[in-house]
Amino acid sequence: MKLSISLTLLAVAAGAGFTCDRSHNFIKGQSYSQLSLTDGCSAAKPKFDQLCASGVQGRQKKWGYVCCPKECGQCGGSGCSARGGASQCCGGAINKAKKSCSANAVSPSGCIVTNADVARGVAKPVVVCDANPKYGNGGKTDQNKAEAFCKAACLKRSGCTGFFFQKHNNGHEICGFYSSTVNKANAVGHGHKYGAVCTKIVDPFTCDRSKNFIKGQRYSQISLTDGCRAGKCDSNPKYGNGGKTDQNKAEAFCKATCLKRSGCSGFFFQKHNNGHEICGFYGSRINMANAVGHGHKYGAVCTMKWKTCTHMACRVQAGKHCALQTHPGQKKHRCGANGPHLDEAHHRAFPNFQSSAKYLPPRIVVTHKGTEQHGTEHKCFNKNNKCSCLCRKGY
Repeated sequence: MKLSISLTLLAVAAGAGFTCDRSHNFIKGQSYSQLSLTDGCSAAKPKFDQLCASGVQGRQKKWGYVCCPKECGQCGGSGCSARGGASQCCGGAINKAKKSCSANAVSPSGCIVTNADVARGVAKPVVVCDANPKYGNGGKTDQNKAEAFCKAACLKRSGCTGFFFQKHNNGHEICGFYSSTVNKANAVGHGHKYGAVCTKIVDPFTCDRSKNFIKGQRYSQISLTDGCRAGKCDSNPKYGNGGKTDQNKAEAFCKATCLKRSGCSGFFFQKHNNGHEICGFYGSRINMANAVGHGHKYGAVCTMKWKTCTHMACRVQAGKHCALQTHPGQKKHRCGANGPHLDEAHHRAFPNFQSSAKYLPPRIVVTHKGTEQHGTEHKCFNKNNKCSCLCRKGY
């Protein structure tokens, strides 16, 4: 029966694209490089509010802001006098009359908005913050196109691991690009109109196509194509592809399968000379020193990459001198709950209690959901009593 592999896992395995979370729009505490997608905010023609609520707004570079009756259709412009008279519809005549809209608020009729009106807040300038988006779109902003632009920009930036996108409530749009592992545990949703946090999908495997097997290491095998029938051994590949075999798609399928298998540390892929394809999955640390290239048509050995653990917690347990403890009925004394054992003769040879105590060096304790972890799928480091861990895969 064919394995059901999600498109997301296949995308991860192929190492292409991004995953985006639109419920968040920022990573708290992580440095970034910002890019504006729209022009900076600038004042345009003012809102006339009650001053021109029933009229038509207009702006003449020479004469300033004006308000005309709606019957004019527009304020100023060619043929304005024919649309309702110069005193009502032409900016020059209105400005010459110097009739302020503030004195004519109820029924505006050919009036001007003075600087004093603007200063008093009676006429409020319109602040435009979403002009000329970098992604074109006829000058209109669009979330999908904005995110697509930021994805393309991230792919062009060396070391970009992802980005946030924000459309502010004033309409301005920005992207912030991250150059370190995006810590989604610190993702937040600031109060913007909308946005997203997008992380680059990175291939979690390193593949060596000059090898196709690990000598002496146990594995679990699956076939990617049907068994040989009538001399044909490459029918119905599990990864689809219109029934045609393909090395890239075969490896992507095996990567996705490995990601779903608990404890999988990597795999080998082989296309035999008769066309049949298989993958063998390893459950322990892969020893590349034992990698070989059997005489197949092609193949690969793929191992999980080490990366910063985001799903585990670690702490440095301080070193300590532990006292010898006597246990009734036992001939040994134990140094701490998990410390080294000393026999009675050793204890008698060192009657000084302190000199017979043992020192337990510092150790790193790694936990996942409160349970201490062991094994070869993570490695940790102690630097100045601060720990950090690298992992082969997530949980």
